[in-house]
Amino acid sequence: MYYAGYCERLEGRTLFSHVIYLGATLPHVHVPAHRVRINAPLHKRTMRTAARPAHSAAITMATAAPPLSATFEGINFSGDSIVTGTYDVPADANAAAGPADLVAVNNASIAVYTKTGGVLSTQSLRGFFSSLNPSTPTFDAKVLYDPSAGRFVVETLEKTDTANGASADTSRILLAVSQTSDPSGGWYFAAVNSELGIGGANTWLDFPGFAIDGQAIYITGNMFGFGGGGSFVGSRLFIINKSGLYSGGSVVSTSYDPSVGSGVNELLYLQPAQVHGTMPGTTGTFLVASSGLTDGTNDFLAVIRIDNPTSGSATFNSQFLNLGAIDSGRGALLSAPQEGSSTPLEAGDDRILSAVWQNNVLWAANTVKPPAGSGPDAGQATAHWFEIDTSNLASLALIDQGNVGGEDIAAGTSTFDPTINVDAAGNMAMSFSASGPGIFSGAYYTSRLASDPAHTTRPSATLAAGMDYYVRELGYGRNRWGDYNSISIDPTDNSTFWVYNQYAMSRGTPVNGEDGQWGTRLGAFSLQAAVVGVSVRSATSGTLALQTAADGLRLLPAGRSTDVSLGNINQINIVLSAPAPLSSSDITVGSAIGMNYGPVTVSGSAGSYTLTLARPITAADRVTISIGNSGIASWVRRIDVLPGDANDDGVVTFSDFVMLSNAYGQPAARAPFADFNGDGQIDFADFVILSNDFGSALPPLAGPAARARVIVRSSAPA
Repeated sequence: MYYAGYCERLEGRTLFSHVIYLGATLPHVHVPAHRVRINAPLHKRTMRTAARPAHSAAITMATAAPPLSATFEGINFSGDSIVTGTYDVPADANAAAGPADLVAVNNASIAVYTKTGGVLSTQSLRGFFSSLNPSTPTFDAKVLYDPSAGRFVVETLEKTDTANGASADTSRILLAVSQTSDPSGGWYFAAVNSELGIGGANTWLDFPGFAIDGQAIYITGNMFGFGGGGSFVGSRLFIINKSGLYSGGSVVSTSYDPSVGSGVNELLYLQPAQVHGTMPGTTGTFLVASSGLTDGTNDFLAVIRIDNPTSGSATFNSQFLNLGAIDSGRGALLSAPQEGSSTPLEAGDDRILSAVWQNNVLWAANTVKPPAGSGPDAGQATAHWFEIDTSNLASLALIDQGNVGGEDIAAGTSTFDPTINVDAAGNMAMSFSASGPGIFSGAYYTSRLASDPAHTTRPSATLAAGMDYYVRELGYGRNRWGDYNSISIDPTDNSTFWVYNQYAMSRGTPVNGEDGQWGTRLGAFSLQAAVVGVSVRSATSGTLALQTAADGLRLLPAGRSTDVSLGNINQINIVLSAPAPLSSSDITVGSAIGMNYGPVTVSGSAGSYTLTLARPITAADRVTISIGNSGIASWVRRIDVLPGDANDDGVVTFSDFVMLSNAYGQPAARAPFADFNGDGQIDFADFVILSNDFGSALPPLAGPAARARVIVRSSAPA
């Protein structure tokens, strides 16, 4: 294979070396992103590098993060080179889960996977966006799934620079949106001009933040002047209306300087929050920033609220949250040691790398350097998280914060490049990189339940352990790692987390005396135990099993293969996929006829419980049983009870009497529809039940009709 050359591109993570004091601005010193070509032997391929109240000590709980329910390899260093024709560093691993598939992007490639690891497609991003005619390889790609519209959205950046031999200075955001929730189907493509004139200089966009809400797409980034020594001039926001892009029509994009009117320094890197659900009022999303904000003693978080995002004249309101003294780095570029090499990995700075909003709570994550005396993580790169109450938009409040240290992985381990997400129950999960003197750089994750003690996270779990050391300085003294990874929520349940991160593979591609190969891995887990087994108990006929049917879950007598309708139901037995506490206060029982079946008594432990109603269901009724518990995935079932309804029409009439008469004397196996008491025989006792219920009818459904003998609907009951 012919190798054209060897180069590094530093687009992706600009070096921040600054401190911003509240009330006064000190000069920023930035090393701008740029591409440098390094002479190399002929047989070298092109290598591109894209580019709480204060508690500093990490506090972990005894219960570990949950195990992975699925995991498989993603794109790796050599596989990416086959697709793109170049070696690319760093990985910039980012992925999103849809209803059936996963879309994963790296710095220069894109792949589609099934949720069991099947590879549906892989190609270069330049090829994927070929309809937009990119003249150079793209960089800093990210992908999100928009559940409000059922679409995947991919962004990547393109830059040309006359200083590098291009015919013109250009900067573009390239966007793609799937036409349906199937990423293997059609896509719409569009380009947004991101070349802006700022302070008399033309500038280009670098290191994008990316978020979506119900109204718009939000892309932030740092703006640099063109040319080899182009300087950093500030951060900007692009708000893109979804309507045109999602229909393949014209795209409306508006660029903003959020510092205007918000009181936040324009030199801060701004991270937009991904939105799950609907924001209150006219709010679109929030921008979150840290990057060395301090009053000299305490560190601060800046939060900017965006209102009327698609109006063409969005407004910005900022608030500053006091974090205490949590970060002694304050904007400095951090590093992480690694086993087997004296060359550390670049661990980034303290900019906010990830933010997400759901149920009036804003979460964010960055990397800090805990101050001396704060605990075992003091002085080393450490992932950090923030939880913010947004229920009062005029007065945001810091709920909690904490470090995710690496001492539970190995002594002296640094944690960095964190990303964060939250499920519908308020449980948080984080993905991050970890490296230390005793371990190679690997991919890890952690979590905390909404009910966990303040400042705590669960012990770290491994997505993919590092296999070797990694060195790709390329003559610039920056051993690039990251720059970011991802953790997304599965839209089918709003509780399954999908992690995508990189780890150091075995070396095998030496270039100019350096070697290192990244691999990526995807994995899924849930912080909520799922209800995986259900049975009910009738006071007259014992325990009933369940069978999945096209229209829901059917009641069956134990050992039977056909369904029967039985009254006097007084217990619901559930089995969970993992141990989780459950109490009577977590159980809600509803009745279509206004019957009071509570309070419910809960017995059992860990992953197996029996819910006993205060009185059995004896009359025709539609009863809902629901569980509301942060440790158990949302569970709602409806029990329809109407003994005597042989033909399942929802009412006991003469037709049912005829069916029972014709089946009289037969074993229930031949006529299960007439065995009302579940004793295995069609006899006089069944006539008594029909007689007692004659004329009874199930309360009407608000929605489509359903069979009378079905426990149904995992969604909210009608």
